[in-house]
Amino acid sequence: FAALVEDSRGSRLQLHDRDGRALREIPTPAAGSITALAADPRRDELLFIWQSLFAPPALCRYDVKTSSLTVLQRRVAPDPEEFRLRRARFATAADTELPLLLASHRWLKRDGDNPVLLAELPRVGRNAAPAFSPLLISWLKAGGIWAAPERADTAPALLGGLLDDRLPAGM
Repeated sequence: FAALVEDSRGSRLQLHDRDGRALREIPTPAAGSITALAADPRRDELLFIWQSLFAPPALCRYDVKTSSLTVLQRRVAPDPEEFRLRRARFATAADTELPLLLASHRWLKRDGDNPVLLAELPRVGRNAAPAFSPLLISWLKAGGIWAAPERADTAPALLGGLLDDRLPAGM
């Protein structure tokens, strides 16, 4: 049987034997959120829907016999390399620091004239994992900066592996 595990690393699928022992991890297209899971006990396949902050939902099929993953249906997606997602800390009026996630187009000229949209992280599912938002993509492509408070349960893996920690904090 397959088990959906949601933890600080994001959504993961594990294949187990009849005694409940974990056999192997089932691959996904990348780190992200699994929002639906379906299987027929008479077939050796598992279907699931996967998405990340910059990748729209995709229907995926995992063949248990061959251990192969196939993306069956995917909407046209932007190239995740077009965007930058970073952490920053900003001082509040109450003299505390607010951790924020900042997203922008990778080649955005940050000159102080860019509009900033302060919003919540788009989320979906039981544990409110980050979800794809076409409006976010449109905002970033139009030259906007998107900022969202980072919650304690927002792990980098949940963000689809897009967090650019190689760069200094701030934008």
